[in-house]
Amino acid sequence: MKKTLALVLAIVLICGSLIARSGFKYANSPVVGTWKMKKSIEDGATVDASQLNSDADKVLKLNANGKAMIRDGMTSIEGIPWEFEENVVRVWIDDSKTRDYVFDGKTLTFEQSGVKMILEKQK
Repeated sequence: MKKTLALVLAIVLICGSLIARSGFKYANSPVVGTWKMKKSIEDGATVDASQLNSDADKVLKLNANGKAMIRDGMTSIEGIPWEFEENVVRVWIDDSKTRDYVFDGKTLTFEQSGVKMILEKQK
């Protein structure tokens, strides 16, 4: 009886540990955090984000649980899935559309309509 109880307790503890860990898949990832557009580059011309109006503000928040928030000016999408593999952050905008951000160790970069956007991690 004691052996059975000890075995059941061990299984419950192991399952609980696995469930708790699965919610924080990216807990130690260098990309977890809030990223804000620092500058954009179009046709070789660089524009600092501080020179743009608030409608052009771009923010990406990557949570350790694999969920993200994107704010693009006045539009915001929350609770969307993301993954990080081989220096690429892939965010699902909806079921059929994704956006890829390239991580170079310091910044995230993506391209939209021929404009390269460079995001910097906020402290």
